[in-house]
Amino acid sequence: MWTIKATPKDKIYLRFLDYQMEGSNECKRNFVAVYDGSSSIENLKARFCSTVAHEVTRKTGVGVIRLWADEGSRLSTFRMLFTSFVEPPCTDSTFFCHSNVCINNSLVCNGVQNCAYPLDENHRKEKKKAGLFEQITKTHRTIVGIASGIVLVLLIISILVQVKQPRKKVMACKTAFNKTGFQEEFDPPHSELFSPRDKELSADLSEELDSYRRRGAPPLGRPASATITGDRKYPASNKAGPT
Repeated sequence: MWTIKATPKDKIYLRFLDYQMEGSNECKRNFVAVYDGSSSIENLKARFCSTVAHEVTRKTGVGVIRLWADEGSRLSTFRMLFTSFVEPPCTDSTFFCHSNVCINNSLVCNGVQNCAYPLDENHRKEKKKAGLFEQITKTHRTIVGIASGIVLVLLIISILVQVKQPRKKVMACKTAFNKTGFQEEFDPPHSELFSPRDKELSADLSEELDSYRRRGAPPLGRPASATITGDRKYPASNKAGPT
């Protein structure tokens, strides 16, 4: 025998979650009895001996449940949910189940159907459908977060590579640039037109050229040939060669 007591002014709603009665055809010896207020025979409100048991609403705040079974029915089992409620009008701290039941708000969306109809749990589903983000489970949010983090890291790495790659090229060019080699490659060599020996030869050649011109220079268009012997240059004969 089990006795259930609710808080003052509350009533009790009973619902069978599991019910299995051995020897269900022998209702006089194997049954479950539900009493309202006390276990006296006059307070008996329901008795279940078949294969089905339905919910029961108690008008008082005390409920008594008794299991009767003979030797052959001791394996009989049942599991019952009891919920205290008040009658309407419902207050701010209660939830309206149906026409004559208001349950406490703490029982709404708790994963257990506390109303005769699953309005308290359907309210939970409707609340979840309010937004897409609320419908995403914790696991999904974790996966999305990890994937977003990986994408963000790859994006940052890509940006850093794009920024650093041109800089490496410029630095490589600057490293390869050699100022000395550049001057040697492009600066024209600084050299004198005449060495001291060349100056002496030029003076002698100038004297001889003046002497040659006094004797008579060949006409324009008929260059004179020259013979070079050693370091000295001697003019050829003044005979004009063939044009």
